[in-house]
Amino acid sequence: MNELSDLDVGLEIIFISKIANGHINKISFIDEMKVINKDKNKLTFSCDITIKNAGAYNYAFRLFPKHNLLPHKQDFPLVKWI
Repeated sequence: MNELSDLDVGLEIIFISKIANGHINKISFIDEMKVINKDKNKLTFSCDITIKNAGAYNYAFRLFPKHNLLPHKQDFPLVKWI
């Protein structure tokens, strides 16, 4: 994290449901993960997820900057899809 604090970044998990032919159907779930551990330059995130519907899902993690002057997390050209 170097000079950044845990308040300067956010991490989201995003689930997207798929239809039978494998095409993306819709975003089913987005949740900002919580920092559970800070160790020097590393942060550990966690979340609890309850899936309400069975099926095939794609998922991704999105790391983004957080700051009071940013109205949207996409307004800064530093979004990392993991």
